[in-house]
Amino acid sequence: MKLRHGPAWSAVWWVVAPARLVPQVLGIVVVAAGIGNSFGTVLGNLLKNFRPQIIALVVLCVDLAMATSTALLYGIATVIPLGLCAGLSSQLAKLSYDALVQAEVPEGVRTSVSPGPKRCSRSPGSSAARSASCCH
Repeated sequence: MKLRHGPAWSAVWWVVAPARLVPQVLGIVVVAAGIGNSFGTVLGNLLKNFRPQIIALVVLCVDLAMATSTALLYGIATVIPLGLCAGLSSQLAKLSYDALVQAEVPEGVRTSVSPGPKRCSRSPGSSAARSASCCH
């Protein structure tokens, strides 16, 4: 779960934090994060033959390196690529996590839906409740 939520939290943080410092950049950073997310989908499709653990590790290292460089050299020239990197890493981490779940969790567990008890919202004595299939 940390694999999935770390980059997602990072993406939100790195979109919001620069906007507090320089409000004029918010739109540009959000667009860059959206483009990064789209690139992450395409790149995830291209990297489907690689192990998800390796992809996730590389994504986290790149995200960390970009965040560090932005912290050291803060400016528009580093904030926009950070938004792009945050969107990209968030999407690739999501795809890697999904691939891990599909590989590690048995098919029967992933696809089973446990039926809960059927409940009827109508009063049991009404004619509508007797004709409703959920109250039989």
